[in-house]
Amino acid sequence: MRKVAFTVAAILLARSHAEDTGYEAGFSDFRQEWIQEPLTIKGTLPEWLVGGAHVMNGVALWGFPKRRMRHNLDGYAKVHAVEFTSSTTAAFSGQFVRSAFYNASIKKDDVTAGLLFEETTPPRLALPLQNALAPNDNININVVRINGKMALISDLLGTVYVNETMGTEEVCVDGHMPWAKQSFVDVPAFPEGMAVTMGSAHPLSHGLSADRDTGDYLGIAAATQAVSFQPIKSEYLRLFRAKVETGWQHREEVITLAVPRAPYMHAFGLVTPEGAKSGPVANYSFAVLVHHPFYMDLTEEFPRYKIPMEEIWEFKTEEKAFFYVVDLHNNTLVANLTFNGEPFLYSHVLNSFQVDGHIYIDLVAYRDIFFKRYSFDVLLNKTARDASTGSQMLRFKLDIATGSVTEQDLLPGTDIELPTINEYFKGRQNCYAWSWENNFELPTNTSTGATGFARMAATKFDLCESEKQEKTIRTPFYRPHTYYGETFFVPRPGSTQEDDGVVLVPALDGQRGRMALLVLDAATMKLVAEVPLPEGVGGYITHTRFLFDYAKSDTLQALFV
Repeated sequence: MRKVAFTVAAILLARSHAEDTGYEAGFSDFRQEWIQEPLTIKGTLPEWLVGGAHVMNGVALWGFPKRRMRHNLDGYAKVHAVEFTSSTTAAFSGQFVRSAFYNASIKKDDVTAGLLFEETTPPRLALPLQNALAPNDNININVVRINGKMALISDLLGTVYVNETMGTEEVCVDGHMPWAKQSFVDVPAFPEGMAVTMGSAHPLSHGLSADRDTGDYLGIAAATQAVSFQPIKSEYLRLFRAKVETGWQHREEVITLAVPRAPYMHAFGLVTPEGAKSGPVANYSFAVLVHHPFYMDLTEEFPRYKIPMEEIWEFKTEEKAFFYVVDLHNNTLVANLTFNGEPFLYSHVLNSFQVDGHIYIDLVAYRDIFFKRYSFDVLLNKTARDASTGSQMLRFKLDIATGSVTEQDLLPGTDIELPTINEYFKGRQNCYAWSWENNFELPTNTSTGATGFARMAATKFDLCESEKQEKTIRTPFYRPHTYYGETFFVPRPGSTQEDDGVVLVPALDGQRGRMALLVLDAATMKLVAEVPLPEGVGGYITHTRFLFDYAKSDTLQALFV
């Protein structure tokens, strides 16, 4: 066992507001790294978790002394893993992803070329096209197990493979211009002159994603107009299949839709036949793609060379949203439904399913560009973050026979993100969801803890009762001045009860400046065990993944040394 550190552990910044103790300090730089650091668990884990590991993607470095980033999601990717070695012990690894962006920045001690949500302070000096043609391989969003390998993915069409100590094995990223080198093969190829610029950070497998190779993956690729002088009439939105035998980098067309503009599409849904039983593998009937009027205009990037991405995102409130329903048995579009209600954007798909011949899809929706919320101008300013636009959990009912789409605010009065479900219920009607909440309202009149945006809870939601009663039914886990990451549900092996399992939640104790991984009973949201992480662990956790049989898996071999 050994500890690796490039610098002395970062000192937490003393900049938090008194009422939000420790919240802003969570966005300090955390440069220290670990390999297999032994940990002692408070409490006792269920035996069926032993041998698995919780892997967490995220960011933990936002710049250098001469230059700082201004947006949370621009930070350098860092992956953490908590391996459960026994019911009372664990091992922790935390490593920065050795992307070309990270390596070049470390070498120069400065933020180097690459596309960012917001330009740095002070601004970088960039040559024409320098940012667009940079590697853009800072993959800091999701982590999945694909074809026997552990992979980091994001909306950028790229992949970083990592090993059991979170070491970087291979970086595969598509270029952002039509002439740039591509790491992926699209079958059939997109038309010449198009840039395959974006995809979904949430591909969906035909099996439980925590298991090993239980099915092919479906994903999204968007081919957009990259330069303004190209006479292109359409852009393209493709649902593709990555087969187990050919690997993630070989993308075979399921269906390609020609659209006036290809939207940003972070997630989508799958639907099983109505009445299908829950389980780890499913024969999905439909895919549901939601075309919201949210675009990235690369024609603005080309002539102006180096504008930040915040200036090329467009929410076209004058346009309508469309729901595409794809038959997965014959790879055809069976419905293109128009939503005539209030314009919305969405970040994540909770689930989609069929009931009484209708298709339902649940979305984390917003009425403004949600990326604004993750700017440091907002996150590090209490007035701004408390006033930021919150989310809604919207349920859309798709009536294919009549062509109608109706909307319901499923969890009124909530502001949630990164929700998860029991993945045995993926594509089937589910009753429960787990998520963090911002702006959490305590059930009593006490003012204990943080206030506004930073008052957070890790919460179980009863969707079925919420729909019936038309009010939010929840079971929260709350600690004063504690700030949560993604609530990941892990089902107990062999169970058929939807909430039989645990929820794994990274949590920052703002009063102590320490992070821990909480293990909660998914049914009651009571604490089962707590894994204190080493001092100096911190940063922003994006998406996470529990991997069964972590130490024994082919996923964790050094395949690309």
